[in-house]
Amino acid sequence: MDARLKSVLKIFCVLSILTVALAGAHFVQPKEAQRHASVIRTLAPQNMEARSTAIILVGQQGWDHEVEQRAQRLSEMHTLVIGVTATGTLRQSDACEQFASELARIAETEQKNQNALARTPVLVGLQDGAALAISAAWAAPDRFKGLVTQAAPNRNGFCDTTHTPSSTKAPVRWLDIALPNTSPAQGLAGVTVVDPTDNPRKAFYQSYLRLAGTDSSFDIDTGAGADLRDLPLTVHENQNVAAQDVYAIFLSGDGGWAKFDEEISDRLADHGIPVVGISSLRYMWREKTPEQIAADFERIDAHFRRKFGRTKVMLLGFSLGANTVPFAARHLSQNMRERLLGVGLIAPETHTGFEIVVGGWLGQRTGAIEVAPAIQSLSAHLPPERILCLHGRKETVSACPVAQVPGMQRVVFDGGHHMGNDHDGVARQLVQLVKQHG
Repeated sequence: MDARLKSVLKIFCVLSILTVALAGAHFVQPKEAQRHASVIRTLAPQNMEARSTAIILVGQQGWDHEVEQRAQRLSEMHTLVIGVTATGTLRQSDACEQFASELARIAETEQKNQNALARTPVLVGLQDGAALAISAAWAAPDRFKGLVTQAAPNRNGFCDTTHTPSSTKAPVRWLDIALPNTSPAQGLAGVTVVDPTDNPRKAFYQSYLRLAGTDSSFDIDTGAGADLRDLPLTVHENQNVAAQDVYAIFLSGDGGWAKFDEEISDRLADHGIPVVGISSLRYMWREKTPEQIAADFERIDAHFRRKFGRTKVMLLGFSLGANTVPFAARHLSQNMRERLLGVGLIAPETHTGFEIVVGGWLGQRTGAIEVAPAIQSLSAHLPPERILCLHGRKETVSACPVAQVPGMQRVVFDGGHHMGNDHDGVARQLVQLVKQHG
């Protein structure tokens, strides 16, 4: 056999092996290529801003006339509606987690495609799609704002997952539309059962809006990357003004990132002080220790001090956020403490916990730990003149008058817990703190 023929035979053998290998690859799909979610309908608001995003999950009954009617009405309420169904079996924990991640990615993609605001989506489970929505919420609670179900079949959905056993609290705020004493989720902390008897559609729309309205101005397109994806962050920045060499980390009240937090942050941004906001409603849905909060402050600082090009940082908190900041600040690293320009405590209360208590935003006490001693201890780590405590004259449970810290700045505003909504005045005091010590 001559050399030329041998060469041809070698090439033929190699090609044959490659053909067999490729054929095998065709029949064996890699696990990461398997998809568990499929978009079946998208409705964007017409000639109006999409201020919230609803992922409506349906099961075997499909996208029927009733689902279409409800989706159409939501789209008329400034909502981007994304209809999704499952394309595979959700039983194992990893499948559920992948399904939940796919839902979050679908929401991000559709928001960009439809020029919608970057908002954390609300999960909606209708008919037998309720179990799908529940499964996703348990698998990845950090990726969703809340959960609306209609006649939930159970508490856990489909998934055999370590997230759910013996849990006494829902993965997210959960509204189950069900007749009295029929909801399997009843009694689980964080669940509200909504009676649809009088008007089923009205009960559905109101339930959705209750969840969509929380963190309503919370833009999640922060550019923070996957390393901070587990934290509910938003950013307020004005790049058209002269920059101060400081930025702020702002932990909201227990009602989430509401108008008060937004107004203060916008004003600080207009003075060249960017703000990284944290929604306490989602961040502290599960209990956090002061050490955990401090570690998350460090993670945020590691990214955003470089992003903003600032060397100094302020820690701000409102209500529950103001309660917990003094406890966390004591556990910061020496490096971050040395760069800590000041701490602004807006309406701290006399007592606190480190977890959202459902009803806390309605005036119920959120914990039994005294806040004033933590403020006093903070002065051992930070000069007291760099601690600013703001409260309303009508407040009866403010920690500011109770904390005995010589040299601490204390400012009283007319009004109550929101200080008469004097956003300009509150922001002015915070900017003044920067001018004094920046």
